Amino acid sequence: MPTWRSTSSPCPCPTCATPRPRTRPRAPTGVAVLGYLYPGKGHEDVLAALDALPDGAGLLAWGRPSAGHEDLAEALAAQARALGRPCTVSGWIPDARLPELLRSAVLPVAPHAHVSASGSVNAWIGAGRRPLVARSDYAAELLARSPGCVRVYDDLRTALAGAWADPVGTWLPDGYRASPTVADTAALLLPVLARAAA
Repeated sequence: MPTWRSTSSPCPCPTCATPRPRTRPRAPTGVAVLGYLYPGKGHEDVLAALDALPDGAGLLAWGRPSAGHEDLAEALAAQARALGRPCTVSGWIPDARLPELLRSAVLPVAPHAHVSASGSVNAWIGAGRRPLVARSDYAAELLARSPGCVRVYDDLRTALAGAWADPVGTWLPDGYRASPTVADTAALLLPVLARAAA
């Protein structure tokens, strides 16, 4: 199957208006996955890898099941119970709450391995976070445009343990500017739209 590439018109990285914390981040309280729940998103993989973390560390699934997959919330809860780990499925999150959540004391993870574009990854980056991202062509493309914007992993357990020990590494440096911005993307797209309209 061909791999989608967005080099001609990449998705923009948003920037949250709320500034990132000035103090050293607190020790993480859990592992957060942002976005819709659907098969292959990787929530199950995160739950299975939580044995690399201290007791009490759980999964925070920030989002709601996609249409037709409402059973996934209970399936995750059952898996978590069997593993003795906490699991919370938030349901829909209003945009106004996102900055606070994205900048809270959690490990940001985007575990879906077959991603071709990701609003959730860009939301983490826009909030000043450096999420753990499974190795993929898209992750490589992100790093080519914005070096250091994500932490690519091959083994999730190892990545979680490392991030738990050093949560500062899940934050982007002050002043970091991910590329492309919304303005950058508009500048790329406007000529294309102008040619299409001609």
